[in-house]
Amino acid sequence: MQMQNKGLVFLRYAMALLFIWFGYAQLANSVAWTLFLPAWTASLPISAVLFVQMNGVMEIVFGMCMFVGFFTRLVSLLLGLHLMIIAVSVGKDIDVALGVRDAGLAAAAWAIAMNSADELTVDAKIKSKKLKRSAAAAETAKV
Repeated sequence: MQMQNKGLVFLRYAMALLFIWFGYAQLANSVAWTLFLPAWTASLPISAVLFVQMNGVMEIVFGMCMFVGFFTRLVSLLLGLHLMIIAVSVGKDIDVALGVRDAGLAAAAWAIAMNSADELTVDAKIKSKKLKRSAAAAETAKV
């Protein structure tokens, strides 16, 4: 593995663990996390606690996908978008510093999405198997 890739792998693991931790924290203490919800969530047809719990589950599932590298680019793109929405909402309604921090984390998630899957991802293993099958099929077709 090249040194350049090691940095991206480290970033992917760090961001994945961050999302998993935040997701777990939201499930473990959902009521406390409702304090961070922007005003517009009050108009949703579900309770604030359920909204936080659903968000926690989503962050855990997507964080685990990012950690193992399954649909890495899509998951990173969506988590970055999710964080940017949080950054704008929280930065406008609650605390500018939190919004700026979350915008930086969104940029880190998008940096992962902008790169191809590293060799430690499930995505790369699936791609490698497909390439081997294609090569074997092409070789068989020549015979």
